[in-house]
Amino acid sequence: MAFSQNIARLRDLLQNFDIGEVKLLKDMSYQRATLSVGSNKTLDPSESGRLVFLESSAGAFQVTLPSVAAGLHYRLMVTEDTPTGAITVAAGSAILFGNMNESEVDTGDDAPGSGGATGKSNLIIGTSAKKGLWIELYSDGTSWYFFGNAQIDGSVTTS
Repeated sequence: MAFSQNIARLRDLLQNFDIGEVKLLKDMSYQRATLSVGSNKTLDPSESGRLVFLESSAGAFQVTLPSVAAGLHYRLMVTEDTPTGAITVAAGSAILFGNMNESEVDTGDDAPGSGGATGKSNLIIGTSAKKGLWIELYSDGTSWYFFGNAQIDGSVTTS
């Protein structure tokens, strides 16, 4: 059987095949699983890999990360320009390590995050954040590691 025939057969077998967090489409592309959050929410390990859309039109809220486990990961994205209330991403203890990039051009409040071996407990997305701000989080089983991008200086802080 020719290679092109094998590929065509594979496409037929996998047509819109859903394997949990990723849906393979018949053209061999994929669609990432999503979750919309607008109030207090504890992320579940079964939701790992999801793109989590955040909007605070109902006011400030908290997204709590699950207990650390190797391989867990989430991508958080703000879908509201200048959120109504702050959105706190809580790890429960000082186990968040990483930094945020800021796309603005001044030199103040840049790259908020952890310093060296000192972790943070919370990432706080403030009301000056812009639509499209994102934070990616990964766990190695002992800590959470984050990186992301914000368009506005100081729109993400830590505690």
